[in-house]
Amino acid sequence: MFHVTLSDTISVEVTRLSSTKWTTAQNKTQDEVLVITGIEFAGNETVKFDVYVNDDADSLAGKDKSEFAESFVHVPHKHKKNIKMNLRLSITSLLEEWDAETYISLVVTLVPKVGKGPITIEGFSIELINTTCVFMLLLFLLLLLGWFNRGFLAN
Repeated sequence: MFHVTLSDTISVEVTRLSSTKWTTAQNKTQDEVLVITGIEFAGNETVKFDVYVNDDADSLAGKDKSEFAESFVHVPHKHKKNIKMNLRLSITSLLEEWDAETYISLVVTLVPKVGKGPITIEGFSIELINTTCVFMLLLFLLLLLGWFNRGFLAN
């Protein structure tokens, strides 16, 4: 398990899942997702950090040598208890831009932007999500919502 306090810019090498065994059909229905787990911080603090991904694990990482993937932003709440959550970012389009099918690992760089208190992070990984299942679930929910609205509005 990886555990770090985000007070300065950090870079971590994250191993990718092997895509050499995937069929062409699987490649079209799978999304690679960067998962940052166990992001913990005080709920009454503003938190923002940027996530950059570098396709070359051998080069020196940094935001000037990486692609911007996304920002994590938390707006403060009144309660002071700690909040712990995960961040999932689709990186498929970034990998396609780089023709990165054969890359074994990626460098992920986190750049803190806003936040006074400590931000801890437990780990980094890359997962596959079946986009066909997600699409079917969304379609089902839309159909269910349409059926509900039709029945509700008819009364």
